[in-house]
Amino acid sequence: ASTPPPLLKAIPGAGGKEEKWESIERVAWDQEGRNVDFYVFLDGVGGVAKEDLEVKIDVESIRVKVRNLDGRNYHYHLHRLYSKIKPENSFWKVKKDAVCFKLFKLNDDRWPKLQFDAKDAEQEARMREQMKGDPANAIVEMMRGVYEGGDDDMKRTIAKAWTESQERQAR
Repeated sequence: ASTPPPLLKAIPGAGGKEEKWESIERVAWDQEGRNVDFYVFLDGVGGVAKEDLEVKIDVESIRVKVRNLDGRNYHYHLHRLYSKIKPENSFWKVKKDAVCFKLFKLNDDRWPKLQFDAKDAEQEARMREQMKGDPANAIVEMMRGVYEGGDDDMKRTIAKAWTESQERQAR
């Protein structure tokens, strides 16, 4: 499988001159307790001059800019992390082919993904609200969401389980 070419983006540079930026697509992450290990992979980034590397860690975002790596500029911006971190306890370092981050979470919550997704947050808030009222109804609503978003096999499996459950209750 081939990977699509990186996105090119024109960004005003020093003196009003536009610079071309290519998006960095290769990233990875892992977590343990309050620590999140995050890696932005870019071949040869370790050989870039310090003044050509810009890294910013904020409470909810991460930005990496690499200028003049083999005559090209690269950027990565994660606009909103899944949850807040403590930038003052977080740090980064450059390796030969990656910028490596150690992020310190504000709390011990396990992150299901690195990036915040408003759709997921809305769904979670709705579920919490439903659980306050009728937990059984909340489970039915959750299953309805799984059913509606699932493929044909998932729909058949849920329909079969539902039918068998109803038959057992009728006995």
